[in-house]
Amino acid sequence: MVIQHPLRKQMAKQRLFGASCCQDPMALFVFEWILNNIEVDAIVELGTGRGGLSLFLMFQAQVRNLKFYTFDALYRLENGINFETKNPPVNIVKMLSPSFNQLWLQKVGQQGVPKQEQVVDKDTVDFIENILKSNRVLMYCDNGNKPLELKTYAPLITSGSVIGVHDWHPSQFNWIGLPEMEKDLKLEVIMEDVCVKERTLQRFWYKHE
Repeated sequence: MVIQHPLRKQMAKQRLFGASCCQDPMALFVFEWILNNIEVDAIVELGTGRGGLSLFLMFQAQVRNLKFYTFDALYRLENGINFETKNPPVNIVKMLSPSFNQLWLQKVGQQGVPKQEQVVDKDTVDFIENILKSNRVLMYCDNGNKPLELKTYAPLITSGSVIGVHDWHPSQFNWIGLPEMEKDLKLEVIMEDVCVKERTLQRFWYKHE
């Protein structure tokens, strides 16, 4: 018999600090463990969404004296509404954190465009690469195309950094050649037992020298 977490069925409707947060509650403890056990200089989030997880990661960064960055395709339309103007939590993050940065990511997941042909905007990649090359980071890929984000940014993180993805389903990551990438980039899967047991739909890698 599988006993589900009482909040798991309502994950898409959950709120954190009053903002929508599409993460399993146990996912927050995974972030806590990583930040308690692996020393990083900055947290980089791809996929601000409605800001719930962004607020959580921002407060984690502030109490640990880390830098925090979050990126999203801010002008993506949802039901015909520009959600930047309907997203107070994002404005709260901007107000509270002087290091808060937001740039466009190319709109990924457009109807009729194969994942293999979707690319991350070059200007954004160049901007983020400047952050990654000078910091050990905890980077979380949760924008529109997680496999593409992992494939793009895993080679750019420095040793001692952690990169993770949300909505982890192995079959969806086959096309990026993940086993070869793990070997070539010296990426070690961490927290796998907890993520699988608690079904957080996450996958994290630590990058060795």
